[in-house]
Amino acid sequence: MRRKFRRNYKRNNFSDYIINFLSICLALYLILFTYNKFSHVQFKINIPQKNISAFQMPVQNFFKLNSLSQKYNIAFEELITIYSLENNFFPNKSITASENEIEQSMIINYNQVKKKYSPRLINQYSTMFKNIISDIKYFPIAADVCTENDLPYIYGDNWEKTYRAKIPQGCNIFDRENISARIPIVSMTDGKISNINWDDSLGYNIAIISSNQNKYIYCHFDKFANNLQKNSEIEAGQLLGYMGNTQKDELYKSVHLHLCISPKTTFVSDDFFINPYLFLRLIETQKASLGD
Repeated sequence: MRRKFRRNYKRNNFSDYIINFLSICLALYLILFTYNKFSHVQFKINIPQKNISAFQMPVQNFFKLNSLSQKYNIAFEELITIYSLENNFFPNKSITASENEIEQSMIINYNQVKKKYSPRLINQYSTMFKNIISDIKYFPIAADVCTENDLPYIYGDNWEKTYRAKIPQGCNIFDRENISARIPIVSMTDGKISNINWDDSLGYNIAIISSNQNKYIYCHFDKFANNLQKNSEIEAGQLLGYMGNTQKDELYKSVHLHLCISPKTTFVSDDFFINPYLFLRLIETQKASLGD
């Protein structure tokens, strides 16, 4: 009897050991699960679509992030995504910071800041930025009419509100001298013409689809370049036409280019447009010459 009791006692000790071990594993799993779920309060956030569309990051900050991305070898599209998420995609233009301030708040603690957001959330915005930045190769105004100290254009509204339902949101670039057919407009990207026509609101306009399936719409031509038609292949820097106006539109009789970017995204519909202004400023020194 004494021997049998001892054997049972040993079995019970071993069973208890297994149960305790499994209990500890379960407790650790629950702790890690709870930490991942609740430790980062901004893991799931809801950014208003209008904030993303307006993309009103101060241009100085945009350039500083570009400089820092090269300095620290961080992908520019990811860096502007994290910075945008940190600032709720800039509901106003008042947020400015020095390069030193951005470096201290973002770069030094970059991995900790990045962990606040899910990889899926970061990826959906950084992919959009990456595709646009990889698309655009030239500023839409040809170098032939530009000199370093005398630019023939000025920016208008860098995020024009919808005037009519048919006018997509975009950025205006005006002719300083207000003369139709003076300023040549070139394609910013390679791609294919998906639409080329006249519209009472958009005037003579061209829509080009890039290889990334982003749509670039150029509006208010005085006239198109020769031999352009729907489904024509277009190269970046190729002449599309000349800046004009839409006489039927009382609000915009000034000579200008209305430029729209409709990126292909996974998080909004096909009618989504994003402010082109910062992307224009990014490639403003990259102008194609029609003589090349």
